[in-house]
Amino acid sequence: MKQFSVDQSEVALPVTSDACVFGALAEFQHATQILDIGSGSGVLSLMMAQKFPSAQIQGIDIHLASVEQARKNGIKSPFADRISFSHDNILDFEPLATIDGIICNPPFFENHLPSTDETRRLARHTQTLTLATLTARCARLLQPRGELLLLLPASSQNQILAALQKHQFAPQTITTIQATPTKPPHLIAVYAIKNSPNHFSTETPLQTIQYTHYKADGQLTPQATELLKDFYLAL
Repeated sequence: MKQFSVDQSEVALPVTSDACVFGALAEFQHATQILDIGSGSGVLSLMMAQKFPSAQIQGIDIHLASVEQARKNGIKSPFADRISFSHDNILDFEPLATIDGIICNPPFFENHLPSTDETRRLARHTQTLTLATLTARCARLLQPRGELLLLLPASSQNQILAALQKHQFAPQTITTIQATPTKPPHLIAVYAIKNSPNHFSTETPLQTIQYTHYKADGQLTPQATELLKDFYLAL
């Protein structure tokens, strides 16, 4: 990255281009205390620190080695005074400061066959943390009008919209992410706002945005180049 580097030798899962796209797409409007759930190597936390220079960022993860490596990545970054990482389970986590923004690239494979590798299983499967449980926990942690950003499989769209409505979130945008113009979207980036108590917003229609990463020839699309130019060294 242009402003920081990410060592990932000890993390459960390495950084992917999808995670980088998600971080670059993230647009918090007002959040100044941002929580990164399942922070891994810290790449999303570091991207948030770069994008939002007035924000404090906290990353949490259940994989201790990932937390220790993320701490090192944070310390050697230009954002060391605004970024921290802790070994926590989101089901038990109690923040020390008010949270008004959450970003999360959660386990993708609910109801799929788990990996036999324990660290990959924890990182990639929702044995204990379902999408419904995660949404409920985010609703509890976020302040009214707090902002939530999630990266999910495209097949989860109906499920996440139902969960958000149940827990008093108002979905604002869904960005569909496809690898190439001929492939169907494989991921969605969801942005939602937590409603104030006793208030359910139905005024803002859900906006859908399409993002395509590669052209047919395998090169980055102009859309991808524009999105990632502030981060990738090669752009």
